[in-house]
Amino acid sequence: MQDPNNHGLFDSIKNEAQRIFSPDNVVFSGGFGLAVIAAGAQVFRSSYKVGIQLLKRNFLVTLEVTSKDRAYPWVLQWLAVKGTRTQHLSVETIVRSTQGNKTGISFDLVPGPGQHLLQYSGRIFLVQRVREQQMVDLNSGKPWEKVLFTTIGKNTTVFDRLLQDAYDLSSSHEEGKTLIYTNWGSEWRQFGQPRRKRPLESVILDELIAERLTHDVNEWIDSSKWYIDRGIPYRRGYLLHGPPGSGKSSFIFALAGKLNYNICILNLSERGLTDERLGLALSCVPPQVRSSFFIQSFLLFLSL
Repeated sequence: MQDPNNHGLFDSIKNEAQRIFSPDNVVFSGGFGLAVIAAGAQVFRSSYKVGIQLLKRNFLVTLEVTSKDRAYPWVLQWLAVKGTRTQHLSVETIVRSTQGNKTGISFDLVPGPGQHLLQYSGRIFLVQRVREQQMVDLNSGKPWEKVLFTTIGKNTTVFDRLLQDAYDLSSSHEEGKTLIYTNWGSEWRQFGQPRRKRPLESVILDELIAERLTHDVNEWIDSSKWYIDRGIPYRRGYLLHGPPGSGKSSFIFALAGKLNYNICILNLSERGLTDERLGLALSCVPPQVRSSFFIQSFLLFLSL
């Protein structure tokens, strides 16, 4: 037999629940509406993020060039020419020595940190230059930077053309000049501004010394297959000796210009230069250098 007291308790709970969740309850209706709006906003935010990720993954391509990459100065120089329409600029000051021991100064205006729009090869690019204030290059003391190129499409060959154009532009400014690199830890960095090539005939040496060395170097350049077939390291060294001012360094600069090579300088008396670091320096010469000359005391070392 059912207890009438329990039956009355169940009816009371049922009636109270109906009263609380009734559409006529203003408090419940308002709270429910806010809950629906909040849930809808959350769904919209999540859908927006997913949509942006899908858009980037399927319809956009991005290229990142960091300040640690060798192409970074080429890209900045290219942006100085292509990105002149932007109003947010950063200055790159260049000091050059001119004739008569005078100093010439020029200013390259490049897009500063932030977002910029750029048109190239029939496309619109979003260019983002990012500068990290919390990360600093310990060798140069400059903030770590990167440049991001973003455009619509899936074909990445446009980035190959962009980087090649940046390299060609940089090379055109260096045509007829010799670049000098110095060793910084585990990398090589350009030292100063490119120098004009010095004519080999302007260096006064004993009779036939310059001709013999030039002929020997050219013969070595043409004999790479002979070295490779025999498993011999393809490199060559020359020991230049003589009192100060006899033309050793001048001849190296002139010979580099004659052969269209650049120069890497390594100081053997530098503190902390171990055998391991020396070997690392010789094995990671700048890839854009066709061949490198190393001035080690008075030693000229060639390597392709």
